[in-house]
Amino acid sequence: MASTQLPMYPLLANALLFITVAVTIGDTSATSSLRLPIFILLLSITATIASTTASQVTRSIYAVFLVSNALGLCLQYLDVALLSRWSFEARGPTAAWGGLTPVQLLPRSKSKWPAAQKSRFAFAFYASEASRLPNSPWEVNHVPYFRASAPEWTPSRMAFLRGHLMRLVIAILVLNGLDLLSDVALPPGSPVMENENGTDEVSRGFIALFAGYHDLTVKKTVEKIVTTILIRIAMYEILDGLYSLLAFASVATRISEPRDWRPMFGSLFESWSVRQFWG
Repeated sequence: MASTQLPMYPLLANALLFITVAVTIGDTSATSSLRLPIFILLLSITATIASTTASQVTRSIYAVFLVSNALGLCLQYLDVALLSRWSFEARGPTAAWGGLTPVQLLPRSKSKWPAAQKSRFAFAFYASEASRLPNSPWEVNHVPYFRASAPEWTPSRMAFLRGHLMRLVIAILVLNGLDLLSDVALPPGSPVMENENGTDEVSRGFIALFAGYHDLTVKKTVEKIVTTILIRIAMYEILDGLYSLLAFASVATRISEPRDWRPMFGSLFESWSVRQFWG
């Protein structure tokens, strides 16, 4: 009988991680003694995801997607819950260890914000996913606007949803295409995929651009350059797809507004500048 343990379902494990992060940030105080043990629990779940996803997900590109998301959630929790100590009552960080200017913690009885669970979840969702903190006093520098010429402009809700749904579909198609291309170009047992131990893993000579330089040929050089470019495209689409998925889900359910999800990347025509390319 197939095991029904959580590691068998990496997607559900990621969902459990997110719910745990959101509930902890939204429903515990800034100095709660529960936050550190929960972080240890999150690390344990993430380690399980990292060690089992490859055997549970047939497409390697989606395995990377799931593991990356789990690691990102852990790092975000470390920053928001433990270092900056965000809380619902303060509506922001209450400690400076995370590098942000803390706000004064309001007593529960004097808080002007309704303590409805929906409000708490919306706040926790923002704190756990909006790592660039747009439209807040702690917004990181150079977050791209929807329109560079009109910083205050925000798309309508329907236009926003259509745009991110299209970006999500494009990301899925591109990632599937790259995965199929890798299966055709680098099938198991090929010289590139077979390492020094004879197992089906990428040979060390084809990982780094300058590895194996002593026996480089024109063909190998082209393969290395093309592989590097394709990896960059894959990482771009993984990040963009995950961002579009979260943006679409949160705006569709009215947890947040389009203005909270400014573009993740800047214009590709300005990709020579990291500052302008990605906030």
